[in-house]
Amino acid sequence: MNGFAAAASRLPAVRRGAALALALAWLGASLWFSAGEHGASWAAQALQRVHLVEHAGIHLGLAIWFGATLRRGAIPLITRLAARVHGTLTPAKVRYTRIVTATWAGTFAGLAALSLALYAWLPFAHWTLFADVASPLILAALFFGEYALRYRLHPEFERTHLRDMVRAWREPHARAADGARPNAR
Repeated sequence: MNGFAAAASRLPAVRRGAALALALAWLGASLWFSAGEHGASWAAQALQRVHLVEHAGIHLGLAIWFGATLRRGAIPLITRLAARVHGTLTPAKVRYTRIVTATWAGTFAGLAALSLALYAWLPFAHWTLFADVASPLILAALFFGEYALRYRLHPEFERTHLRDMVRAWREPHARAADGARPNAR
């Protein structure tokens, strides 16, 4: 067994699958980038594809990250952050933060899918408008809209500030950390 195979056999199955997916994605991207015409148009197409892979890839990665925390037995990402800010969460907060985590996962997945579809069907200039202007505005609207909606739907939730969430994100062991396992789904 060569060194690579020996190292790969020691990885858990999930990491082996992720490593294989990454290697296949790298191979596919390499073939895709090299399949274009030669010359200046090839370089322009390659840069456009890099921008697409970056935009769709980041959103897909975030969708997977947020979505993976919604598995049975896992603590949803927003629930984990809320527990760091507030300590013990009520069942209503656990339900709400699970829904918010699912909303973010769905939004990121939708943006990745829409990015790929628009790139395939529209001129690059239109896709760029979506990728560089519309998608950040969509994310900002979701972020601030959720904040405003939270206190309309749940006036009993204590008020927090953005700095509290930033602190909770930066300090993984703040307050209740991950010890606040949700008790309601």
